[in-house]
Amino acid sequence: MNYIGSKLKLSEFLTSSITGVVGDRLKNMVFCDLFAGTSRVGRTFKPLVNTVIANDIEHYGFSLGRHYIENNEIQDISMFLEELNSLELVKGGFIWTHYSQEGHGERQYFSDYNAAKIDTIRSAINDWYDIEYITEDIYYHLLSSLLEAADKVANTASTYGAYLKQLKKSAQEEIFLIESKFDICGKNHKMYNESANDLIYKISGDVLYLDPPYNQRQYGAYYHILNTISKAEIFEPKGKTGLPEYSKSAYCRKNEVKIAFEEIIREAKFEYIFLSYNNEGLMSETEIVDILSKYGEYSLVTTQYQRYKADTSRSHTADFSIEYLHILHKDEFKKESSHTKITKSQLGHSIKDLFTAEKDPRKMTSFMLKLTINDWKSIFDNQKLPLHIKAHIKKYFKVTKNKDLINILTTLKDSGYKTPSFEEAFSYLKNI
Repeated sequence: MNYIGSKLKLSEFLTSSITGVVGDRLKNMVFCDLFAGTSRVGRTFKPLVNTVIANDIEHYGFSLGRHYIENNEIQDISMFLEELNSLELVKGGFIWTHYSQEGHGERQYFSDYNAAKIDTIRSAINDWYDIEYITEDIYYHLLSSLLEAADKVANTASTYGAYLKQLKKSAQEEIFLIESKFDICGKNHKMYNESANDLIYKISGDVLYLDPPYNQRQYGAYYHILNTISKAEIFEPKGKTGLPEYSKSAYCRKNEVKIAFEEIIREAKFEYIFLSYNNEGLMSETEIVDILSKYGEYSLVTTQYQRYKADTSRSHTADFSIEYLHILHKDEFKKESSHTKITKSQLGHSIKDLFTAEKDPRKMTSFMLKLTINDWKSIFDNQKLPLHIKAHIKKYFKVTKNKDLINILTTLKDSGYKTPSFEEAFSYLKNI
């Protein structure tokens, strides 16, 4: 599907960057995509995590996510697709009346045939669900197939902000539904259709991925036809392009975006936050860094990619954009492990108990085996723990402060524990 801000080309960059921060723990984590769009990122991470939470305020985004994210059991929809594709055409439906040249006289978002076919199929899907001929899962599978098929034959440059005067080649083809394949993995996946700033108060997890609108483009206007198909509601279209009433995002308004963004960061009950933004956004890099740095440890990775060119009125004309992935490790999660002072005696008893419970001390100190002598030098020379090292320490010992780490090393040394990595580390520690 053609989509502004799609992360399809950036999937590998996002996967490697996020995995590089959270490490092997990712497979046990709850991952949230708060501005899901077509659910491309959620679909990418669904096989990699335990649970995906996704959300989009636009109804077409919800329908796609309800299928791709929530659907998690084998489905055979071939019979339904065959029946839908062979339905006898019925003219006079909402799309044909308002968004085809034959029905409206001017608007030509679809060919006359495709507009009528979309109406015919959409009506059948609703009817089948109402009489319980199909389940809710299959309903959203079929609806997603329709949305994607309709987008392929839309007579637009890419978005639905305007239609073309003449039918382009792809718009002349007849619409045809195919299966929208999805991954079956993980558990308890959930798709929402709410304002991101409302939902953030109701959810929690481990990794929060944010990909809000970057600029003034309102997705409710740019993809209004997909919303109309998805909702199957009757309304009075307005203006030349037949717009409905649509939600206007604060993230598309220069005077509101920072307030809305900081609210999400402040209220997020997630250990790690990753924000995708580019160099053409309403918020500057400095503004983003200032906000994120208030709530924890900040870092940044970037990549260059070919920009989306559908909007000919854009102020940025470069062929490439820079994608910024801002990374935040929230302080409130780090404080959970450092509020309580840990004495050497307590550490000794805890470690002894863990050894007894696991019956294998290597399991409880395996994080040390992952650290090179350069890692230790980085810790004690810079007095700062890299994120990947902190992750191991938090997982096994529930500490983040250097002094508590030193206490652990001292306690282990006194208890007679020995590994090559530990001996190197302790030897270096004694000499600094």
